[in-house]
Amino acid sequence: MVFAKAWFTVSLGFFDDIYVPAHQLPQPCHQIPDPDRRYKVRWIWEYDIEDTGNPEQYNIDGLDEVKLQVLNVSFPPLPIEQQEKPFAPMLVTGSISECGLGPVSWW
Repeated sequence: MVFAKAWFTVSLGFFDDIYVPAHQLPQPCHQIPDPDRRYKVRWIWEYDIEDTGNPEQYNIDGLDEVKLQVLNVSFPPLPIEQQEKPFAPMLVTGSISECGLGPVSWW
């Protein structure tokens, strides 16, 4: 997984264009700079099962195997000119906000 400010991407090894937007993460969550990888961030899900005001923190650090729900598959039109990023013929949008989804280590 690669993190940006508003989403992270999931790779299947042979396909890298699976995006999980921040609003499709478990809530409440926030991001922090990754101390181990420069220019990357970690997402932190704060889960307070007992409403104690002392939530447990669960990391999404980009190295985990994740389970996600596919929300949308789109096929963008071919660009006339491509200068920055290689063209992605298919884009997948997913969610990890439901119970049982997210890093496998959580469950």
